Amino acid sequence: MLNEVEASSLYSSYLFSTPSSYQNLMYSLVKRLRVLQTDSDLIDQSICTVIRINQC
Repeated sequence: MLNEVEASSLYSSYLFSTPSSYQNLMYSLVKRLRVLQTDSDLIDQSICTVIRINQC
């Protein structure tokens, strides 16, 4: 996961995005996270945990 974050500028772009570019970045980020999620069970569990926490 750390290698992915370091190698892709997508994550920093998302964190420092402006509202006008937020939606496009979000779609790209979700696609990338889905690939990571299917590649690793541990990441899958972590993502689910974060989603549950943010929905409260």
